[in-house]
Amino acid sequence: AEAAKAAGALYFVSRLGDGTDPAALKDAAAVAFKQGVACALFAADPVKGKAMCYVSVPPSVTGLDLKGWLDAACAPIEGKGGGGKGGTAQGQGNKLEGLAAAIAAAEKFAATA
Repeated sequence: AEAAKAAGALYFVSRLGDGTDPAALKDAAAVAFKQGVACALFAADPVKGKAMCYVSVPPSVTGLDLKGWLDAACAPIEGKGGGGKGGTAQGQGNKLEGLAAAIAAAEKFAATA
């Protein structure tokens, strides 16, 4: 988040290590939120066969729809997510092999917002 902010970026998309705890995704997104940078974070849980996504969009980032971003990110992993609140939302899907496409979809959505 600090590197993205220092570079003047309004958002970043990143994949964390496989097996990353969902709480760690939430914590990382909270750090970015506090820095005023939107993010879409992904991780795979190979044991459970799940791909996870956590998005956050702080109020200072306008024009980037939280729910739309989550939906775009979750589609390739055949997932769904919540409506989000407080500028954050999370989702998961069962298609681990779609994770790279999900990351690309999140990048594309944010770049065109």
